[in-house]
Amino acid sequence: MEFDSTGDLFGYPGRLSHSVESGAGRRRVFAVGNYVNQRLLRPLHNWLMEALGDLKTDGTFNQSAPLDRLVGAKKIYSIDLKAATDRWPLLIQLELSTKEEADKRARFVQRKSDPPSDFEEALVGQLS
Repeated sequence: MEFDSTGDLFGYPGRLSHSVESGAGRRRVFAVGNYVNQRLLRPLHNWLMEALGDLKTDGTFNQSAPLDRLVGAKKIYSIDLKAATDRWPLLIQLELSTKEEADKRARFVQRKSDPPSDFEEALVGQLS
């Protein structure tokens, strides 16, 4: 690993990978973040998992619990958010973090890399 004078790790922000899901046979593309990005996001991940665990309507840790609450309900509403949680806007990430974590995360996410000319860059959501 190489660091510059500010301590930033040289390298790419991550890579894209894919898998073929069973059933419908669709290909799912997902991002694999680098080590530094994952370490910076860990406190946010822990906080979100703790918050989800406190919600009676969330099925992250027990998928049948929210359904059990619906037994006998007269009206049921459903909203399909599809991949709404696949990407959190940078401003929300910063608001949910401490000042120190937010500053580090913003500097890392917004830094520019210099990839080889044969690399393709995928930009979604977090444009500065």
